[in-house]
Amino acid sequence: MTLHSNANAVYLDIDQLECGYDGTPVINGISFSLHRGEIGCLLGPSGCGKSTALRAIAGFLKPSSGTINVNGRCLSDKKNACHRKNVI
Repeated sequence: MTLHSNANAVYLDIDQLECGYDGTPVINGISFSLHRGEIGCLLGPSGCGKSTALRAIAGFLKPSSGTINVNGRCLSDKKNACHRKNVI
């Protein structure tokens, strides 16, 4: 598997991410992407799901659906099993 090295390639790609706690949805279908070198920011009021989204992206929370790709590598599969070994 060849990882992307192009400076213009998408480095972080989040597509239709959904997750929550104890069956209660917290985020529903967020999508965004960042290219290598870009800086992103999640803004919103208290309790809107910013930390939940970051926990899912970091691998601390399993998404109920959606995909998380880093440098062209999928970190979640269709069964929502996270593959976090040797990512970066």
